Amino acid sequence: MSDHEGDVHDDWEDLSLPGGTSFSADSRRGTESLNYGIRLQQGLNGTPAGIARTGIAPRIAQNRVEPNYRPRIQAIAGIANRPGGIQGRTSRSKAEISPAVDNQGHRNFNAGLPEAAHYDLTIVWRSFLTNLKPEGKQTPSEIARMRLDEICRRTNTYLHPKDPDSVQIGIWGEDEDVERARAELTVFEHDIRRTGLRPNRDAWHKARGYDGRVEDRATRNLREKDLAAARLAHNKQSHFEYQAFLLWPYRVDMKRFREKHEDNLLREIQGSMMCSIDFFDTSIRYVRISAQDEREIHHVYQRMVNLIKEAVAEHGLFSRINRFRLPRASIYRDKIGLDMDPTTKIMIPTLHGDPLPEDEYEKWQSLCKQSDAQNRAILRNEMESIIQAMQAPGQQVRMRVTFTELGFRQYERPSDGQEYHKLDDFCEMLGKPLTEVGMAGIRSTSDTNLGDLVPILSAMPEFRDAETRFTLHFDFHGSNRSTLRFEREMYIGLTGELEDEANRWLQFSHAQNEYEVLEFNMLDFERLRANYSVHIGKTDLYESTEHERSLHGFSHNVTYTHDPRGLQAPARRRAVFPPGRKSLLRHEEITIARFSFKGPDARFEIVRKDMFDAGAQSGTNPSKTLWYAQYYYPEWDTLLGEFGNLKPGEEVSWPRKMETFFIPGMARNDHRPLPKGFNGFFSEVEEIQSLLQKAIQTLEESKM
Repeated sequence: MSDHEGDVHDDWEDLSLPGGTSFSADSRRGTESLNYGIRLQQGLNGTPAGIARTGIAPRIAQNRVEPNYRPRIQAIAGIANRPGGIQGRTSRSKAEISPAVDNQGHRNFNAGLPEAAHYDLTIVWRSFLTNLKPEGKQTPSEIARMRLDEICRRTNTYLHPKDPDSVQIGIWGEDEDVERARAELTVFEHDIRRTGLRPNRDAWHKARGYDGRVEDRATRNLREKDLAAARLAHNKQSHFEYQAFLLWPYRVDMKRFREKHEDNLLREIQGSMMCSIDFFDTSIRYVRISAQDEREIHHVYQRMVNLIKEAVAEHGLFSRINRFRLPRASIYRDKIGLDMDPTTKIMIPTLHGDPLPEDEYEKWQSLCKQSDAQNRAILRNEMESIIQAMQAPGQQVRMRVTFTELGFRQYERPSDGQEYHKLDDFCEMLGKPLTEVGMAGIRSTSDTNLGDLVPILSAMPEFRDAETRFTLHFDFHGSNRSTLRFEREMYIGLTGELEDEANRWLQFSHAQNEYEVLEFNMLDFERLRANYSVHIGKTDLYESTEHERSLHGFSHNVTYTHDPRGLQAPARRRAVFPPGRKSLLRHEEITIARFSFKGPDARFEIVRKDMFDAGAQSGTNPSKTLWYAQYYYPEWDTLLGEFGNLKPGEEVSWPRKMETFFIPGMARNDHRPLPKGFNGFFSEVEEIQSLLQKAIQTLEESKM
């Protein structure tokens, strides 16, 4: 029975609870307390106070007259500070939002003044928003705006993304505040990219996801192939309404372009939509694109433009630079000789002749400092130009610093039949295009096992957490004179057994230097046993074709028996794989001792590469063994990983600059696992040189 039953209902309005339904004659539509039963909060981004965002739009709320019972409701003890809505139910109002930004930077933005600076994201703003996790009813753009406003208030600036498809965020404010805003944005981006990923939506996948069973995948792939083949056949007989033409650049070989893309990528494009792509290798070379829909022809046109841009960028991208670090005054000699290494047949440079007069020491030291600064500037500029020219989609990019003894495979003989090069002539010869520098590896003058470097390096405080890794390389003949490589990486698990870390197929074109895009060699007579080379390489992620599918069965039948001694074990073939592969060119077994260098971010490795001919039997010695060391940051290998699923020619925007691989020197709050600036990276390289040279000398002295 109701508490009001049998009572007088003249004062029912006073008895109604806040948020309850009122049945008085003047309020048949229902109570207005659903929207006015709270003390109203400041609105979002300048919404006038007194307007509740709880169910009535702001414009409508401004024109309404508050019911006369509002003061009585707010006077009830404990009600004034409660959330809105019907009492006892969850409020539908949004969480309280921080007040809008109001500073000089915001006023400059509203006045249309240009920004003081800008910050570059690693991806475009539209893609960046997809990493934000929705909170309640707030959209990712609203959450991002709130976070930007918080940074604005802390740094006394104003931040605004320039365009959804741009990587730039404009910064309005004073110069000293701009740097603080940059640092805050770096932390903000790192936090969102690392921890703000969207949750998996199981309901969506259950409703729209494919069946993962093998038989269903085979049926689906067959159905998609039949559909693509039918569309291709139809396209050949169709008359399209729209056409577009592209003039072909003279630097790009059209025949090679078609060999590379026609059987896979171009066929896939034409099989996925109603379009046709035709090449005309006439006196004026061009491409004709035809389609039935205006949007489709625009999409195919842009895809072809990007593919051609990539082909132009690859033309002549490789850069080889040989530099020479002037010897210190104490070891200076005015002549340089070349002695052949009997194992590698590489000519190793050595100092000969007269020392430097003492009265020229100071002048020479000043010249050495200038030369060192010039070497750094040349490497930095060349790396920046290479990074800007590279294309992200479908390519695996790696950067490594290799420590080894360097020598000459091809060189110019001394002038006038002399036995030695003069120092000036040697520097000039080193920079000529025909001069070819090669790796002689880490060598020891005494009969020692270079695997004993591992315990010596482990005793140094800079090298920590030593572990042993193993890698196998199998090279096969591929289509179009390319080389296919199966790469298998392994490590020793907790049980002492080998476990796979990665298995991948890579493809290398027959074109010379297509994989290697930068080779920077530095000859240093002071640390001749540990010279270094900087290598940046890229390769296409391999997708198998029909006649190469059988190679994938090979990868499942490879076994490897490791020796627990690692690098200290003798070199011999330990891999077992199916014989009779005529397409197998060679295979390599690589044993690695890996260290963390001065922290968890950088890696230093001592490597032994054992190379075997295709017909080598199990247990046989390698035909060639090469020792070397390398230094790198694992983050370098994953920086472009987010573009790994993109297909060649698809639209992509990424900041191709040095800051992609190195943290800017002024960015104090950038916590990415990367080198602290290019100069910091260069200093680490030279420090490793000295430590490795010292370890080699210690090893040789211990065997004497």
